[in-house]
Amino acid sequence: MPFHNKEYTIKDSKDLKIARFFIAYSNKPEMSKSFQLLSSIKQQKNLFLEFDSAFTNLPTPTEIENAAKSLLKSFQALGVKHLHQMSEAKDNRGLFGILNLNKTYTAYRIFAYIPDEMWRNSSFQAIIPRYGARYYICKESVDQDTMLEELLAGRIPEEKMQDLFDFIIYDCIDFGQMGIKTAFSKDELQLKITQ
Repeated sequence: MPFHNKEYTIKDSKDLKIARFFIAYSNKPEMSKSFQLLSSIKQQKNLFLEFDSAFTNLPTPTEIENAAKSLLKSFQALGVKHLHQMSEAKDNRGLFGILNLNKTYTAYRIFAYIPDEMWRNSSFQAIIPRYGARYYICKESVDQDTMLEELLAGRIPEEKMQDLFDFIIYDCIDFGQMGIKTAFSKDELQLKITQ
């Protein structure tokens, strides 16, 4: 679904280590703008979705853990191929800015393979994380099992990512913003969105 250029803005990033571009969009109603933008950018390509407890905007460890468990349960119910790992993390948040230096919680890293037909399924659309997720848009078909393992283990060097993925997008629906790493130009990105 093409976008009118007043529904979003694309800006160049000042720090290319973080992203090449930022897209700001209206995050209402619900997640429709985010989903439409991601769908326009990815077109019919398959993708990998990453959830990482460290990169969510949820305010408490309990909410982060519950969100991860809910996402895993949804993936299992929909038959989404995924891998995850859990680790103990320190809670750096605290009441009135006082750090909880002695508190820990279970942190999650989850990677899921999302073929285009699953992406377009309304049941899947309902579980897309609002609180922050990273999307790896595949250049071509890949061995999803191997790629899931490689991504989870962090064995793909940063310089090889661009060979494998057209776009790496961190999207936080609650903030109405995406950070995008890509070799595509701003004009090429704009064209994908408006087609």
